[in-house]
Amino acid sequence: MASLLQCVSIPRSGHHFLIKLLRAYFNDRSTNTQRMTYCEFYHCCKTRPCRLYDSEFPSSHARVHVQKSHDEFLRRRDKEHEPPFEISNQGKHLVQFRHPIPSTISEFIMVNKKLRERQKNEDATIERECAESNPIPPPTVADWLLFSTRDLEYRNRFLEKWILRNPWVESDQYFFLNYDHLLAHPHETLCEVIRFARPDEIVNPSRVEAALAKRSVKPKRNPQKFEFASTLDEFEPLCADIWKACKEKLKMNR
Repeated sequence: MASLLQCVSIPRSGHHFLIKLLRAYFNDRSTNTQRMTYCEFYHCCKTRPCRLYDSEFPSSHARVHVQKSHDEFLRRRDKEHEPPFEISNQGKHLVQFRHPIPSTISEFIMVNKKLRERQKNEDATIERECAESNPIPPPTVADWLLFSTRDLEYRNRFLEKWILRNPWVESDQYFFLNYDHLLAHPHETLCEVIRFARPDEIVNPSRVEAALAKRSVKPKRNPQKFEFASTLDEFEPLCADIWKACKEKLKMNR
C-alpha cells in the first residue's frame, strides 16, 4: 500500500515545484507507470486521509500518495471549505514554509495576475458579443495593505501552529522544508523527501537527475523590487520575532 504523506504548506512556498519533481521521479509517462498519486484536500473528496488512499482505489498500487493542504481554516475560519487540520504524530507530515513577507508578496502578485487573465478571457467573450467591457484597474497600495495585513496574520498563525506549538517538531514523522533551502539545494532536498516518504526506497540517482533536468529552479523575486516595497518596513516587525523563533526551534538552515 502507498505511504500517505500529508503535506501542509504556506502558499507560495515551493509546493508545486516539489510535487513536479516528485512526479517526475516516481512516475513514468512512457510506460504509464504511476508510483505517486496526489490530491488537494479542498478540490478532492475533503476527507483525511483522502479516499484515493483507500485500498480499493488505483492509488493503492502507488508507492506514495500526497495530500495537500494550506490549512485554510487558519485564514478563512470556514469549516465548509476546510475544517481545522489537527496536528498529529500519526502518519507522516511534510511541512513547507517560507518567510511571511516574500510569500505574501508572491501570492498578491499571483492573485492579481489571475484576475487579469480572467479579465482577458472575459473581454474576449464580451468582444464577440459586442458588449462593453470594464477593465480591472491595476492594484493600489490600499489593495496591497488590505491583502497583506490579512495574509501576514494567517502566515504567522501557520508558523505558530505547525512549528512553534507543534509538540512533535523533533519527531521522525515530520519533515520541515524551508523554501529557501529547497531552491538552494534541490538535489539534496529531493533525495531527502523521497527517503522520508519511502524509507525503503533506494534512491535512483539517474531519475533524480532527470527530474531536476525537467524542472529548473526559478530565481527568487527580490522583495525590494516589489512596487509597494516602501511599505515593507512596517510589516517586518510583525514577522521578525516569529520567524526568528521558528529558525531557532528547527535549528535550521531549512
